[in-house]
Amino acid sequence: MKFFKLDDFTADTTLVGYIYGGISSTVANIFSQNTGTQSIASSQIFKVSVIKNSTVGIHALNTQSIGTLQMQVFPNPNNGNFIVKFNLRNNGEVKPTINMPTGN
Repeated sequence: MKFFKLDDFTADTTLVGYIYGGISSTVANIFSQNTGTQSIASSQIFKVSVIKNSTVGIHALNTQSIGTLQMQVFPNPNNGNFIVKFNLRNNGEVKPTINMPTGN
């Protein structure tokens, strides 16, 4: 594993490596719809870049969030106080679950 000092980067965007593999799915959000048959291991290679001085805030919705739910969580990063916005097709009870990056 190699560690980088952000101050050592001189360019606005620097390629720092690649990630191999992951999960490929036939549905937009496998974590809410997956029954075990919609996802397979992927052999795709992803570039990983460091972008210096990028602003942090509310970004455009990603592909998985453009559907009916249109979920947004902001600001990012935050100090534990954040806003969750989403759309529901029908009125109903909502029970959100929030997990830390560690899975807890």
